Amino acid sequence: MLRRPSHHYKLHLSGSVGIYVIDSREQLSPDELLRRTELAMFTAKEISRDSYIVYTPDLEQRASKNLLLQSELRNALKQDQLAIHYQPVVTGDGKLVAAEALLRWYHPEHGYISPAEFIPYAECNGFINTLSEWVITDVCRFINDAIEHGYAVPRISINISAKQFNQVDFVSSFLETISQLKVPTTQLQLELTEHLLLTELSIIQSKFEELRRAGVAIAIDDFGTGYSSLSYLQHLPLAQLKIDQSFVQQIGCGAKDDAIITTIVSMAHALELEVVAEGVETLNQRNFLINTGCDRFQGYLWSKPVAEAEFVELLSAGAVIPATAIALKKAEQIL
Repeated sequence: MLRRPSHHYKLHLSGSVGIYVIDSREQLSPDELLRRTELAMFTAKEISRDSYIVYTPDLEQRASKNLLLQSELRNALKQDQLAIHYQPVVTGDGKLVAAEALLRWYHPEHGYISPAEFIPYAECNGFINTLSEWVITDVCRFINDAIEHGYAVPRISINISAKQFNQVDFVSSFLETISQLKVPTTQLQLELTEHLLLTELSIIQSKFEELRRAGVAIAIDDFGTGYSSLSYLQHLPLAQLKIDQSFVQQIGCGAKDDAIITTIVSMAHALELEVVAEGVETLNQRNFLINTGCDRFQGYLWSKPVAEAEFVELLSAGAVIPATAIALKKAEQIL
C-alpha cells in the first residue's frame, strides 16, 4: 500500500525540445525523422536549459564535432594535452590576492579547443567528473609545490558545474580528495554558477554549510545572468559574488547599465559578501568599479590566464601591473 510522503518538496523541472519540420519533397524513413528530431533535442540540451532547437543540416556538422570530442577528450588526459592556466584576481592597486584555475586543451592536430566547446559536452556525457577530479588534483599539486618552494600562494578558485555539485557524494568526495593531498581547505574556493540556485534550497544549503565548516569558500560566478531568486543569497553561506563580464563591458554605455553594477555591489556588501568584477579590460572600467566600492578585479587589464610557470613569476612579484600602464611605460621609453 502506497503512503503519502510526510514531507513536501518543490521540484524545478526544465525541458529541452527538438523539432524537425517535415518537407514533403523529402522521402525520409520514420527512423531518420526520429534521428533528426533527437539530434535537435540533444543540441538544445547542450546549449541551455528550457530551450528548443529546430533541425538544420548544420547540426550534422556539430554532431560530427561531438564525435571527435568523444574520441579525443578521453585521450587528452592520458597524453598530457590538458593544462591549468591561472588568472590573477587583484585589488584596485594591482596586489595579487587570489586566482582562478581555468582548464585549457591544446590538441596536437586541431590546436586550441575552447572550454565553451568541450565542457558542455563533458557535462552531457558524464565525463565532467573525471575532468573535475583531474583539475582539483592538479591545482592541489601546484599549491603544494609552490608552498614548498617558499611562495605565498593566494586562494585558488575552481569551477564546479551545477550538475556535478548536485551529486549526492560530491562534497564528501571533494573534501576527502584535498585531505589526502594535504592541502589546507582555506587555500581553495569553489565557483558555482547562478543556475545552481534553481535547485531546492534545502538540498544545497546543507552542502554549502558542510563546505563552510570545513573552511572552503564559495563564490557565485557570472552573477546576474541566471534566473535565481535573490532571497537565496540570504540563506546561503557565500563568501563572494562575481559580476559577469557582460555587465562590466557595458560600463559607460548608459545610466541604466551603470546602475546595475552599482546595485549589485551595494546589495552584496549589505549581505557582507565580497565582490569581484570579471572581464575588466580598461582603466575607465576599473575606475568606475573602484568608485562603486568593488573589492576585487579580474581581467585582461591586469593579466590573461597564464601558464603555471608564468603565474609563479607573478606570485614572486606579489602584484600585477595593468597592461595599459605597461604599454604607456614602453611608449615613454621609445619617446
